[in-house]
Amino acid sequence: KAGTAEYCEVPYRGPKTSIDVMIVGESPGTLEIMKRQPFIGESGELVDKELRKNGLDPSRIFFANACRCMLEKDDKTNKKLLKSAMTCCRPALEKAIQLLKPKLIVCFGDVALTQVLKQSGITKKRGIFQRSTEFDCFVFPTFHPAACFRDQGKFAFWNPDMAAMARFVREGFVMPEAHSSGAYSDVDSIRFILDE
Repeated sequence: KAGTAEYCEVPYRGPKTSIDVMIVGESPGTLEIMKRQPFIGESGELVDKELRKNGLDPSRIFFANACRCMLEKDDKTNKKLLKSAMTCCRPALEKAIQLLKPKLIVCFGDVALTQVLKQSGITKKRGIFQRSTEFDCFVFPTFHPAACFRDQGKFAFWNPDMAAMARFVREGFVMPEAHSSGAYSDVDSIRFILDE
């Protein structure tokens, strides 16, 4: 199938100079392949709307995909094919990150999380800020909006994740206390919480 539309590479889009935020999705969909732009169509419109709602300008954000050609659903279950696509596409993503030096990379979905942090388990890792020593920036994984459209229950996590991410950006990329130190303290009672 080489040379067919499904195997066309979709370039990244966004500012060509240093940026604060990069969003990395999994792979382009049919409309993205046709228009040769990432994050357009239903998912892209939702992301733009959510960014604006939370005080961020989508035109100042860089959009990329973990894999630059379309991954069919079957490809995600075919580990050998998925690994090959990710290995082929990672150098382009690395180069973009190194050139643009984002302060935060938002990973939409498990494929993006694996490509950026070499970790998997989006359900457990979503909503938690991490630090990438490789790219010297923060990374914030959450569900891909397309996954939310397929399973509406995921919006209950995605919407607050997007709000937390935007707050982190607006407040100057300062790691929230609960995530930065990992410290906790014992308390004798939770009465002070209940009395509020």
